[in-house]
Amino acid sequence: MLYDEMSLRRNLERLMAAHGVETQRELAKLAGVDPGHLNQIFTGKIEMPKFPVLKSIADALGVQVDELVSGTTSRIEIVAPKDHDDFRPVHSRPVPIEAIVAGGDPREAEKLQDEQYELLNHLYAPGRYVIRLFGDSMWPTYHDGDLLLVDSKAKTRDGETAVVRIGGESTVKRIFRKKKGGGLILKADNPTFPPIETDDEEVDVIAKVLKIVEGERS
Repeated sequence: MLYDEMSLRRNLERLMAAHGVETQRELAKLAGVDPGHLNQIFTGKIEMPKFPVLKSIADALGVQVDELVSGTTSRIEIVAPKDHDDFRPVHSRPVPIEAIVAGGDPREAEKLQDEQYELLNHLYAPGRYVIRLFGDSMWPTYHDGDLLLVDSKAKTRDGETAVVRIGGESTVKRIFRKKKGGGLILKADNPTFPPIETDDEEVDVIAKVLKIVEGERS
């Protein structure tokens, strides 16, 4: 791996812009790196960052260390992205499909063995993973069998969809905070499913649902 200080700094700025990371402090938080240490890398006071630091930064930006350092990578594929009409070069990484989560009445999540999904690097960030949904309570937004990208570090606002755990069992629902008395109201998109009212101590918001990465759309 050929290291060049100026190339690293240029690549950091380019990758931050590509991934919507606006500040060094935001990148430091994503990578789990001390902000002062990262600033010394940007200003050139640290001429040769240690590999674990480079690896943490690269992981936060969804790239390999070689690409972070030199701007090149050996893993380039031409694919048709789901979000765009044109072909473009992209990078992907295998991530585990963590669980099958109920989209109907809450049930215990079923862990999967040796099942992975090739997630595009620009979608990857620490705390994100893929789940498989079953059930039709979130139809027509999500369908039985959809693979969903979720983020365990993102805050879920009222009306947004999240993976929640009730009494050790998991489900996917839109969450609404009660105006009085605390707790949550969990609502299905399918109108045939009644809302579920919970107290704070009964429910944990596990992860925010970001998007479908594989499945049907109505």
